[in-house]
Amino acid sequence: MLFLKRSSLRVQTISAPEAQTLTVHRLVQAVLKDEMNEEAQCQWAERAVCAVNSAFPDVKYETWPKLERLLPHARICAELIEQWKIVFSEAARLLNQMAYYLWQRAQYVEAEHLLQRALAIREKVLEPEHPDVAQSLNNLAGLYKAQGKYGQAEPLYHCAHVAEKTLPQERGITGVM
Repeated sequence: MLFLKRSSLRVQTISAPEAQTLTVHRLVQAVLKDEMNEEAQCQWAERAVCAVNSAFPDVKYETWPKLERLLPHARICAELIEQWKIVFSEAARLLNQMAYYLWQRAQYVEAEHLLQRALAIREKVLEPEHPDVAQSLNNLAGLYKAQGKYGQAEPLYHCAHVAEKTLPQERGITGVM
């Protein structure tokens, strides 16, 4: 166990090595964050997004229990991405994976917003014909189709198809990832 002291505040931090988790009390988090300048806060936000992204598995039925445990952390990362205007591939991947999981759980409104953010990030950091941009277009189109919003889905499918034609034969768009 690790004890952190701040002024006259004594807070216990629990570490469970077998579970590979570390819990820091919210009050300790707030004190530490309050002492950081904006640049440090942004840097830690980016690190958190990268860490959660690397822990967030591909969306498959078998991974749903792990995804459900990670979802609160991923939601906080989505807020950090928005707050700090984080724009890099790991952020887009996390938003995309989160959205696909929520889509599978029929949480369409939240999934739509996340897919739109993932697409916007990918369009900023990647070339228009990059496979991840095509994937994001395809994913958003698929979500719209699942909701019966065919008018919104069709142009996205068309853009994804145009981008897919520029991909190597073996890559193609095979579905949501």
